[in-house]
Amino acid sequence: MSFKIPYRSFLLRLWCRQDSQAGSLYILLEDPVTGQRVGFADLQELVEYLHHVHETLRNQGRSQEMDHE
Repeated sequence: MSFKIPYRSFLLRLWCRQDSQAGSLYILLEDPVTGQRVGFADLQELVEYLHHVHETLRNQGRSQEMDHE
């Protein structure tokens, strides 16, 4: 039995603008397949989003495993 393991890949962009306040970090995550871009105000928001993506993938994987039993 084989099934496709769900996964996601992203392009992560981090940058600071020189004309912005010190410590201003810009964060953009892009899905290269769909082109969807998600911006984040800080690293904590990025980590929370990635945790959500991880949980979604885990649930998809479990669902696929149950379908193939």
